[in-house]
Amino acid sequence: MSIQPSLSAIYPTDPGVFFGNLSYSYNDTTDDEETGEVDAGDGIGISFGLGVSLNPRTSMSLSYSHKHVLESEINNEKIAGSELDIGQLIVGYSFRYSSQSSINTSLAVGVTDDAQDVRLNVRFQSAL
Repeated sequence: MSIQPSLSAIYPTDPGVFFGNLSYSYNDTTDDEETGEVDAGDGIGISFGLGVSLNPRTSMSLSYSHKHVLESEINNEKIAGSELDIGQLIVGYSFRYSSQSSINTSLAVGVTDDAQDVRLNVRFQSAL
């Protein structure tokens, strides 16, 4: 079981919005017959950025996200090298085709050794 409470804040300015988020990820221990008791390590995260409206239908965003994952344990023994720092710089773009459909894209570039090198998300939304 994993629980992740978070606290978000936004500050609107015309034509942009500043945003930020703090989070904590709690991972409960699990029991495995072969391995024993596994604690995947909790995580602490922060993200912040700026979203800017270019016109009534188009917006862009620039943000940074960082998550620190604490060491994992097996049978109450810490696993060396399991601590992670995952940092990503993210550029986003959104275009609203109509009142019921839009496309959202984001490109994330890893800036720490533990992060993915590149992640591209493309999402189409449409209400029927």
